[in-house]
Amino acid sequence: MEQTTINPEELWLNTPDSPTLFRGGSNGPAHPSQLYAIKKYHKSGDTFLDYGCGSATTVEAWMKDPNPPSWYYGGVDIIPKNIAWCKENFPAFDFEVNKSIHKIDQPDQSWDTVYSRHVVDHMESFEKAMDEHKRVAKKLVIVILWVGFSNGDEHE
Repeated sequence: MEQTTINPEELWLNTPDSPTLFRGGSNGPAHPSQLYAIKKYHKSGDTFLDYGCGSATTVEAWMKDPNPPSWYYGGVDIIPKNIAWCKENFPAFDFEVNKSIHKIDQPDQSWDTVYSRHVVDHMESFEKAMDEHKRVAKKLVIVILWVGFSNGDEHE
């Protein structure tokens, strides 16, 4: 897989019209450790929605893991080129464009687990974000939040 170098100043410019496909930075590197919460709480065989799937780093980590979780995986993201790339590179999984970061384009209680990683911290309010996750989830919501390690204002 081809990796793209990211200028740190462009880190938060991952928009539908951005010319860059982010394989790192705001979407994080693919690493089996990102499956920790999934493997701990997601029940084997349950459906799994990756809300803000980006460039499918969760699927990539799943494929690298020696004991991957069992799931029916679906990924949604607001960036069409990310979804096109995911469909081309991971055709065994289901990916769809989501129209808005603030609303999941899925019916109420349509997925057993709804997971998001570094998405809620880009939304209007934590409460609304959690309400939207809970609306779509039948059983479980897993949210991974961004924690900055600098004094910069890159993420207010």
